[in-house]
Amino acid sequence: MIRPIARRTFIKGASMLALAASTSRMYVRDSFAQQVPNSTGAEPAKLKAPPGACDCHHHIYDAVRFPPATPGGRIIPDARVEEFRLLQRRIGTSRNIVVTPSAYVTDNRVTLGLHAFFRAYYHYKSADWKGNKPHPLKARTAAEMAQIPTYYVMERDKGMAETVAPFMPSAAEIAACKWLTEVEVDVYASEYARTQFTGALQGYRVRRGSDPKSLAEMRTFSGRSIDVPSMFVGGKSDWGVYQTPGAVDRMRTSACTRMVGFHLLEGAGHWVQQEQPEQVSRLLMEFLRSERSSG
Repeated sequence: MIRPIARRTFIKGASMLALAASTSRMYVRDSFAQQVPNSTGAEPAKLKAPPGACDCHHHIYDAVRFPPATPGGRIIPDARVEEFRLLQRRIGTSRNIVVTPSAYVTDNRVTLGLHAFFRAYYHYKSADWKGNKPHPLKARTAAEMAQIPTYYVMERDKGMAETVAPFMPSAAEIAACKWLTEVEVDVYASEYARTQFTGALQGYRVRRGSDPKSLAEMRTFSGRSIDVPSMFVGGKSDWGVYQTPGAVDRMRTSACTRMVGFHLLEGAGHWVQQEQPEQVSRLLMEFLRSERSSG
């Protein structure tokens, strides 16, 4: 059972940060029995936490992603954001206070968890990261695919969080990013902390899986073309356009028989509708008006 409670403002620039970042609504969960690192027992909390209850202050440690700033600094194992989320689920709270451990001095990235991940991930795939210079690939070979950034072709033994962490934008770049504010990143972090990633990833499991029923459904329209007016709008800095060699050309020449527009927008990467909303809206309106008048 999930009950909404009133919104709390996310406090920025302080040493004590709330992991449950600001969003339009926040939630309190019932507790669940489970074993949690750095906690004895496995039974749920005997005392039900009231709505809005805030856990006492604590530290977060993650030596793999965020080595201590001082050599030999004290690190507690199994005390990452992920482990603390398990504890929250067990005791039934959704708010808490995090204090940066002394091992990290003034570097509080480890306490930000999902917020830091989303900020780095969105930056890395956007036009703000100047390393995004996509171009057509000749074939699906190792040499050609190696030209794609690591957010698509990942390094061996690295998860996505480890992959994007080195591409965290600077404080100045974050302040200059008007298409994705810190408050908006807080919403992503808070909601994914609440729902987790399973549902969002199901589409990939279906499209790239081996379930016979799903494969049969996807083959329903195999070999067919899209014969109504169509338009493609993407970011000029988006590798998604070219990650499958030849796909964009087949879309323009055979898959869509009445493609009336193909646009790759300057100043946009993978998040074209967010990075350049005015240009995207203008193109959509022009497309709709044109097809209405011709139809």
